[in-house]
Amino acid sequence: MEILELSFIDSQLQDFAEFDATNLKEIELVLDQGPSIEEVLLVLVKCRQLRKVRLVEGKELVPTFEVLFNFIMMMNHLEYLYLSLDSNRQLKLLRDKIHESVLPSRPNFKFDVGRDGSE
Repeated sequence: MEILELSFIDSQLQDFAEFDATNLKEIELVLDQGPSIEEVLLVLVKCRQLRKVRLVEGKELVPTFEVLFNFIMMMNHLEYLYLSLDSNRQLKLLRDKIHESVLPSRPNFKFDVGRDGSE
C-alpha cells in the first residue's frame, strides 16, 4: 500500500500534480502555506485508488459542498475523508450536509472534520 505524507511548506501544487500517484491508497497533506483544499482535491482526482485522505489547512477557507461532494462521488474507493481547518463550525455544517447527501448511496463512507488536528 502506498502512503504519502506531504507538507506544502516547501512544495508547490505542481510538484504533486506531476507526481505519479496512480497507486496511492492513503494521503495526508498539510497545507499551511500553499494551495487551497479545493485546488488539492482537483489534483487528487487522478489518484483513483485512494481510500483515505487527511487534509489539514491552517487557513479558514472551507471548501464548497459541491467540490467536496463531486470529489467523494468520483472517488469510488474512497472510504474516509478528514478535513481539519480553523473554521470548525462551518466544517461541522458541511459534514452534516455531506453525510445527508453521500451516505444513502455509500453507507460505509466516513467524513470527519476537526480543528488543529483534533475532532
